[in-house]
This record gives sequence, C-alpha cells and structure tokens, in this order.
Amino acid sequence: MSLNGLAQVSKIQNYYPGAGLQCKVLEHDFGQSVLAPSIYYKSSYIYNNGTRLNIGASAYPTLTISPSNYKGTVIFGVELPLAIELYFYDIQNKYFFIGFGAAAGFHAIREFDNLGGVGPHFVLGGDVPMFRGVIGYKGSCTFYRNSLQGSLGIYYQIGYGH
Repeated sequence: MSLNGLAQVSKIQNYYPGAGLQCKVLEHDFGQSVLAPSIYYKSSYIYNNGTRLNIGASAYPTLTISPSNYKGTVIFGVELPLAIELYFYDIQNKYFFIGFGAAAGFHAIREFDNLGGVGPHFVLGGDVPMFRGVIGYKGSCTFYRNSLQGSLGIYYQIGYGH
C-alpha cells in the first residue's frame, strides 16, 4: 500500500528553460548610445514549494551579432548574467520575478572602444500562458566600468505549458 502511494505523488517542476529575443541599449562614457538586438537563453532553477513566494537562480547567456557597417554598431557581443530571483504568485500559472546578481560581458563596437567587464545585474519580469505555451517578458540593467546597459526582451518557455 505504501508503494502505491509513492507512485501517485505529483512531481513539481523546478527547471524552467526558455529562449528569447531582446533589444539592448548600451550607453558608454562617451555619451553615445548603441542599440543591439540579441538572442538569449533563460536557464532558471526555482525552488518551487507550492506557495506564492519562491526563490530561484537564473543564468541568461546572451549573443549579439550585427552585420551592419553603421558607425557605433555592435559587431559582436557575449554576456553571462547570473541572478538570484524572488518569484511572486503561482509558478504553475502566472508569475512575476525580481532578481539581483552579477554579469560578465564583452561587446565589440564599430569605431569605438569595446564595452564590458564584470558588474552588478538587476532583472525583473514575468510570464503569461499564451498560445498553448508560456510567453515571458523581462527587463534588465547591468553596470560595467565603462557602460550602463539596459534590455527589454521576450522569451518562450521550452518544454512546459500551463
């Protein structure tokens, strides 16, 4: 009888991957702003205890490539933000999150100095069930020694639907 009870325990999902697109704005110490479209992967592990407040950790590896010859265009960029996040509301339905961590990154910009380094990273976002899946949104801000970067993006949660 006890084995039968174990077989019926529902498994709570803890890993939430997603893939997305974002638009970054990089501002550097010359007073110039650079627009950089990027792709990223959202890899989140959330300690889902079934309550309305959960804690998690996420990594957002990002890649930026631009074929443009326009002055000030990001030619190539890579970034790895890591964050500890608080998730509000129901992880299995709709949620909102806010997080803080650190990011390491490098962006080669045409006709300017390269931007990047290591710095603090802030992120906030959430998700909504849509199109038989989950569409998420996020905004972030990162401070490097010679650059302030902000981004807005959307992502599709892979392998999980509400």
